[in-house]
Amino acid sequence: MELTNIDNELIEQVKAKLGQNCDLPNLPYYVVAGILAQSGKMYFGMNVDSWVGTCAELVALSNARLGGERKFLSSVSMRRAGNTYEIVPPCGRCREIYKQYCPEILTILLDDNQNLIKVDLNTLLPFQYKE
Repeated sequence: MELTNIDNELIEQVKAKLGQNCDLPNLPYYVVAGILAQSGKMYFGMNVDSWVGTCAELVALSNARLGGERKFLSSVSMRRAGNTYEIVPPCGRCREIYKQYCPEILTILLDDNQNLIKVDLNTLLPFQYKE
């Protein structure tokens, strides 16, 4: 699926928040995630504990739910290591939680040719847990 103008704005907002709020070199690895709700409002989260702890995606989703949102359009996650910014996929745990709380969400990723794409959770999580 093609990205919309608001998807591109979400990416820019995530990058800006990542650049403004990283305490490099204190912690070498930061991730900021953004979620676009169906209402048009954007919510953000940041991991605060390097490799272990709460993922940025879960913080963003939690912030959105606290804001009353229950329907979501897209999400994007970006990491910063040094001066490098890179769009990254959510981890397996975050994919499973997205499937539980926002199964309609599309995730913005880079394909093998470094093009921005949006994929649904069935693509992102092909062998998902089912009760």
